Amino acid sequence: MAASTIHSLQAAVQHREALLEAIAYCAKCFSSSVDWKLQIDDILKKLGEATLSNRTYVFEHNQGGNEEFFTSIRFEWCSPGTSAQLLTEELQNIPLKLVGYERWTSVMGRGEAIFGAVDSFPTEEIPLLEQQEIKSLVVIPIFVNGEWWGFVGLDQCDYARDWSASEVEALKALGSMMGMAIERKEYDVKLQTQFNELQRTNNELDFFVYSVSHDLRAPLSSLQGLINIAEKEVRPEEFMHYLGMMRTSVTKLDGFIKEVLDYSTNARVEISTQQIDFQELLTELFEQISNKSDTRLAKLKINVTEADPFFSDKRRLSIVFNNLLSNSLKFCDESKESTLIEVSIHIENSQALIRFKDNGIGIEAKFMDKLFTMFYRATDKSPGSGLGLYIAREVIKKLKGIIDVQSEYGVGTIFTIQLPSAVKQ
Repeated sequence: MAASTIHSLQAAVQHREALLEAIAYCAKCFSSSVDWKLQIDDILKKLGEATLSNRTYVFEHNQGGNEEFFTSIRFEWCSPGTSAQLLTEELQNIPLKLVGYERWTSVMGRGEAIFGAVDSFPTEEIPLLEQQEIKSLVVIPIFVNGEWWGFVGLDQCDYARDWSASEVEALKALGSMMGMAIERKEYDVKLQTQFNELQRTNNELDFFVYSVSHDLRAPLSSLQGLINIAEKEVRPEEFMHYLGMMRTSVTKLDGFIKEVLDYSTNARVEISTQQIDFQELLTELFEQISNKSDTRLAKLKINVTEADPFFSDKRRLSIVFNNLLSNSLKFCDESKESTLIEVSIHIENSQALIRFKDNGIGIEAKFMDKLFTMFYRATDKSPGSGLGLYIAREVIKKLKGIIDVQSEYGVGTIFTIQLPSAVKQ
């Protein structure tokens, strides 16, 4: 075999290996999570150098009326000494069919490539290509979601090069990979848009709930004040009975609105951390509850042991603690001499173990697995809405903690909370 023939074969093998290496590089880029547009310059450079092309590029279509395709150059790489075409006005919004490229729309529209020496192309196609000093080219269609999106092309400007069938097939694989990368990006954009819209809707809903709840509470507060005044006057017993019914209804509605506000606050407001004085917080909450209900026979015992300061969101902790204290009073066992609520808090290694224990009526075992479900009420004893424990769990989850419950019917209930200390702000 002649030395020149051996040399030609070796060059062909090296050329094929370089092309396959470039295709593998492109495949790695397109399969990554990085936006394909951020990598396309490197991809076109790698492809151009591997194929010894003078110019590589990507065109993108936008469809006009009467199924006419308008195509524009979007990305380009050029070898040293090759004129760039990216800013060429004639390569923007080209009406392919109207400027003599109907063959291109037909061939690439069915997924095939256009390739060969320019002087062998139909006469109407040659002028625009010669303007760019192209001697031969190969253009590969890109399909996105089954639609012809555009094409990737390689120009040879130094001589009329022959593109082998294996080169064309390898480049068609590249076109398919690019199409899939574009599909994924469009899907990601669509998903992000839907997420943003959903987030906006949720924010608006939270704001609506928050605003309406405040507007509803204002007249209720006024009504409660009027009832307080009326009760101090000497009234017939029947009238006092009706006032009591009014108070019960207003209190129930006010409690429900407060729970809705608590839920909205937890979902809408950012976490704000500060050092927590558990003794002070629990005492303050218990006094507030005492002013609203008969707790003369209720006792609160608090035991706090802390090796380190504890930081968390005081407002959110207040929501949880208020709910647990209120429940202990609502579901007290009237057959017992007094209602006893014991709260123990142990803080160590930036973790708080909080335990609420009462001697109330307890919870039957059949209700335990539904206790933290929204609007679930295990008993008709209380006029509550069934939101309290659901909100308490959501708040604890927001604070990256967990809450659990143990109960024995007729004996009492224990709520256990494990909560990490937040970073001091």
